[in-house]
Amino acid sequence: PTLERLVRTCPVTPELLDAVARFGNPGSWAFLAHHLADPELQHAAAAALTTLFGDPGETDPVAEGGWEAMIGRLRLDPDRRYRRGKHWSPDVVTEECRAGDLCRVATERRLDELRASGGRVLGPVRALHGWGASMHGRE
Repeated sequence: PTLERLVRTCPVTPELLDAVARFGNPGSWAFLAHHLADPELQHAAAAALTTLFGDPGETDPVAEGGWEAMIGRLRLDPDRRYRRGKHWSPDVVTEECRAGDLCRVATERRLDELRASGGRVLGPVRALHGWGASMHGRE
């Protein structure tokens, strides 16, 4: 109820969709899926659904009923938090960071999430986020 109240008072942005997904409540799927129809939020909504329920793989979850069917197959407990279709845990978030497919901002959000949960913090992931030619005096 608190999350629903907060979401109602905020403008819907890609950052909000991401935050809702990272919260991990499987009941938020309808809110996230609703924004697949918005051309400006479609990519963010799909990314948020993937954050919450996992990579759809070869299936097309955007097709009519695709996400709903995929989520139904996962048999999720509405009283548990999820990340990528698994029960949320610091280990699952750590795995997500180590996979290497998150941008710097997304990785930092997850590291903040780990800190807030009391989980271990991945030093090397944070240390590498700024790696590039500018570190050696080249632009």
